[in-house]
Amino acid sequence: MRTIKTTGFPQDTDLTKFPDGQINNETDTQIGTPVVREIYGDVLTNLYALMRDSGITANGNEDSELTQYQLLEAFKKFTNELNDIRQVAAISGTDISVNFDLDFLPDNYVFIGLVSDDITAGQNYNITGTGNNSYVVKSSENIDGSSVVLFVINQSIGEIVPLSGNGNKTLLIANLSNPISFNETENLYYFSNGKILTNTPNSFDVQQIIRVSQSNNDLSVVDAIIHKQKLICFVINTVSLEYSIATFSINDLTVVEFFETPLGISGVDNQPYLYADKDFLYFTNSDAQLNSILDDFSIAKYDFNNTTGVMTFVSANSIENNFSKTTNAVIKSDELFTLVNGELNKYDLNSNTISNVKNLDIVNGIIFNQGEKIYYTNGSVATEWNI
Repeated sequence: MRTIKTTGFPQDTDLTKFPDGQINNETDTQIGTPVVREIYGDVLTNLYALMRDSGITANGNEDSELTQYQLLEAFKKFTNELNDIRQVAAISGTDISVNFDLDFLPDNYVFIGLVSDDITAGQNYNITGTGNNSYVVKSSENIDGSSVVLFVINQSIGEIVPLSGNGNKTLLIANLSNPISFNETENLYYFSNGKILTNTPNSFDVQQIIRVSQSNNDLSVVDAIIHKQKLICFVINTVSLEYSIATFSINDLTVVEFFETPLGISGVDNQPYLYADKDFLYFTNSDAQLNSILDDFSIAKYDFNNTTGVMTFVSANSIENNFSKTTNAVIKSDELFTLVNGELNKYDLNSNTISNVKNLDIVNGIIFNQGEKIYYTNGSVATEWNI
């Protein structure tokens, strides 16, 4: 495209202000820039080309408030080759390459890409284009190859957000209440006010069933999980402040199968919380004795025998003392994840260290373990989280 600067016609020669030249108005003392093809031709033909590319045919009428603005209409329909088409993102190890220039893009620029290979959650990838600039991007979850993703690039660490193609990512309809925090089955169960509910719908007043079976109306269920194919209810005697475990067969939630008072103390309530994974039960404020420690960050591991209903102490750890005790937590691969006020934190139960997975700002909701997958919900739909 020609510029005024290159034509040699009379013009404003202040190249600091106008590096490509500028029009001079004609006056009595100044020669004006002529209205010639070399000055205006390329501008006009580019505008005409933009209109044609947008599917707008010039109608030969003067544009005005009384007719139309065809160039404005063309701009509204105009597409570009950067973020209006799906780019192919070729992946080689931790390098990603795209076939366009990244050098002149603004911070937090977004474009849609089709990834050639799998993306690993938490891995930093270096993305480059046909220019000189490169950016670091990563995903918070695993993404399958041939998936469509949204790239967000910026000067710090950008994001790779999956839009489709994760065949192992599932949604659950959780529309009755908050799902129980750990559940090895494929069916959703909810715990609310001493009752277990299902999507069937069914409701089982397990608290009342336990009270009747033990002839004790002072018993209250504080939490419930499904572990080793048993419904395990965490029970407190509200008078003696002694904790117990009541077990139901998952196939019959009308009969208490076992009632076990584990090794613990009574007379004081440190309000232990119950967590679980597929192998063990975990209790805060505990060591070899349940409910024995004031500190929330003392977490004891117990083995549950689903044949006898007996719970046996395994070990105890004191994790980071800034641990914020919450029921909004899951355990995965010896790591305890908590979601509190938008902060997703991870506590390593072996090294007893803490790391911030990410700050989700004002995201509030419930995380839970269902069928050995972690889900998040803040309403009636739960989505799988790869954390």
